[in-house]
Amino acid sequence: APTPRNMGGASSNLRSMLSEESSRVRGARLDGEPAGLRLSEMLKFQVPDEFVGDVVIPHPATLWVLDKDKDGLFSDQDIHAFADGMGRYTHGLIREEWRDMLVGKCYMSLHDDVLRPKRDELMGDSSSSEEEEIAEIDANRNRRVDRASTKDSSRGEPGGLAGYLEWFGKMCVANDSGYEALRKALQDDTKPKLIHVDTVHDLYLAFNVKNASALAFDSQNGTAFQTFLETLQLEAEQKKLMSLEDEQLDDYVPLATLKEFAAGVMRGYRSVNINTPGMARPG
Repeated sequence: APTPRNMGGASSNLRSMLSEESSRVRGARLDGEPAGLRLSEMLKFQVPDEFVGDVVIPHPATLWVLDKDKDGLFSDQDIHAFADGMGRYTHGLIREEWRDMLVGKCYMSLHDDVLRPKRDELMGDSSSSEEEEIAEIDANRNRRVDRASTKDSSRGEPGGLAGYLEWFGKMCVANDSGYEALRKALQDDTKPKLIHVDTVHDLYLAFNVKNASALAFDSQNGTAFQTFLETLQLEAEQKKLMSLEDEQLDDYVPLATLKEFAAGVMRGYRSVNINTPGMARPG
């Protein structure tokens, strides 16, 4: 395969390839349903051959950045914008750095959008315009100062957690749309919203749950997902969101329980500090 110059998303050929791949993985849609990819479809998305191994799609930070308009779906426009942004970021990087630096870039976006503590005006705001960000990347490419560590994000509640959980809920519901009729038969508006086990499995893949230390033994035995599912359902029962005695609910988990899982992941991420070139802005 030819050595790519960068991931320059401005290429009309690359945009065409990305759109074709979206069409390949997109399942059937009912009239009026949006064409944006659902989580299950995005997890099947394969990047062009010359970028295989450089982009990690099953990652909470990557998915957050990929869904630019935060509607819970991954449209062609979202995917093209992601390719554009990552193309600018990889410019000047050696190929061997792309994978780690792209994950780091996405994590830092998640950090700024979600993980930073509720804003303290004395700390300032790390957000900037696209032009400023590009200029900073170019100017600071060789400066490896860890911005995350300059402002401790491990204290207090993540400032953007509510917005993240709103997006997470949209992503779950959009992915689960095929089970709407079944779900309506099991509940009414007075009961917690339920999410089908297939979507729970997609979340298991997207959040790389099988690598959690608590599931190390189960991963070796091929039972990690079942343990994860049972843990979620037990937690839901303890909070009186479902009954494990109700066999109709065996294949469901309340959305509220899934949101609490996602919130726990985000709180755990606050202590992660990474170095990404051009991302430093010491206070």
